[in-house]
Amino acid sequence: PQAWEMREKLLQEGVDKRYIARGLAGIDTPQAWEMREKLLQEGVDKRYIAQGLAGIDTPQAWEMREKLLKEGVSKGSIAQGLAGDDTTFVWREIRKKRII
Repeated sequence: PQAWEMREKLLQEGVDKRYIARGLAGIDTPQAWEMREKLLQEGVDKRYIAQGLAGIDTPQAWEMREKLLKEGVSKGSIAQGLAGDDTTFVWREIRKKRII
C-alpha cells in the first residue's frame, strides 16, 4: 500500500510519468495493469511501458508486448522489458517470434 500511495503522491507532484511506467516492473496486480493502461491513454512514451514489463511472465504481459510491438515500439525496449523473465516459456517465445 505504501508504494501505491507514494506513486500517487509523486504523480500529483508532477513526476515524469515515464518513471512511474518503468517503475511498475515486476508488478502483476490489477492496480498495476490499470495504471499501465491509464499511462498509455495519457500518452506516456510506450518504450517505458515496455521496459516496465520486466519480471512479468504472464499472458497479459505477453499480450501487451505484442500490442506494443504492433504499435511500433522498438524491439530494444521490448528486450529490456524481458529482464527477470528467464523461463523456458520466455525463451521459447523470443525464439518463436524473433524478438531479438
